[in-house]
Amino acid sequence: MDVKRCVWAVLFAFHSGVAYGYELQSKPDPSDARATARWMVSQNLWGVLSTISIDLGGAPFGNVVSFSDGPPGQGSGIPYFYLSLLDPTPRDVLKDSRCSFTISEAPLGTCGDTDPENPTCSKLTLTGKIGRRIIISNISS
Repeated sequence: MDVKRCVWAVLFAFHSGVAYGYELQSKPDPSDARATARWMVSQNLWGVLSTISIDLGGAPFGNVVSFSDGPPGQGSGIPYFYLSLLDPTPRDVLKDSRCSFTISEAPLGTCGDTDPENPTCSKLTLTGKIGRRIIISNISS
């Protein structure tokens, strides 16, 4: 028997654009900040998404989240997050869409033996507002 269910998926994406690919792409020249930022977004799988917490009286709240900017090697430069409303982060965003998203080069292993806190090991913080995308799909089981 084929049972069709409607599944609601909520994706949040930054409006300002800049996921571990199967094969790490070569790092751009660090003096090219835009290329380096896009490279970091395309190669990473997770980061810290910080919001203004409704549960903590407006205090900042950072949450480790997975993200993707598209299939490996075909990234859009825009990080997308698959978030559940059971998690505090999307609930915060529904009240105040301002947030920041921070990633580091350290998990990629491209900093070599350099201390991850060394400025030559790149870090990136995107700030802006998150927008909501609702995707409806039918699943047969």
